[in-house]
Amino acid sequence: MLNAKEKIIKAAADLFEENGFSSVTTKEIAEKAGVSEVTLFRNFETKRALFSEILKLKTHPFKVHQYLAESATYDLETDVKAVANMMMETLEKNLPLMRMVFRDHHAAGERKRVAHHDQDAKDSIQKYFTKMYELGQISVPPKMAMRFLFSNISGVITSAMFHSDEKIDRAYFDWMIEKIIQVIK
Repeated sequence: MLNAKEKIIKAAADLFEENGFSSVTTKEIAEKAGVSEVTLFRNFETKRALFSEILKLKTHPFKVHQYLAESATYDLETDVKAVANMMMETLEKNLPLMRMVFRDHHAAGERKRVAHHDQDAKDSIQKYFTKMYELGQISVPPKMAMRFLFSNISGVITSAMFHSDEKIDRAYFDWMIEKIIQVIK
């Protein structure tokens, strides 16, 4: 059973995805969550604070940092596929919310927060590639390897976000990751 804060987050995420940040009121969120507006404001100072919390929970930072810090195998193929798939699964799960963030002009601050989460992921990936470079497992300089991996994955993500009728082509995505691994080796 969800507590009040979890109910508010779920209700708000659904409403933001459906209607956009600026079109949703705190009253609507509270009603959908089955709580009072007072309860909503006890948990979140503002609607924007609630929205920022939702973004943090849904996108921070694709779980890449935790995987690379705790579970990396230092087998290039295993780790790159794991990281890429984590990023893609996060996107697929949260695509409506991400589209809303990028189309809603009131969400400029949230776009910056998403970019900050991207930087966390980039830093973790570069640190991983630095170790792999030191171990002689990759031949490409670490920063270049990180940028190559991240820019290709970001391209797929961007295409999916801006083309609402387009589904993510997983066969293409898997093929692309195989090619990235070959180039980085």
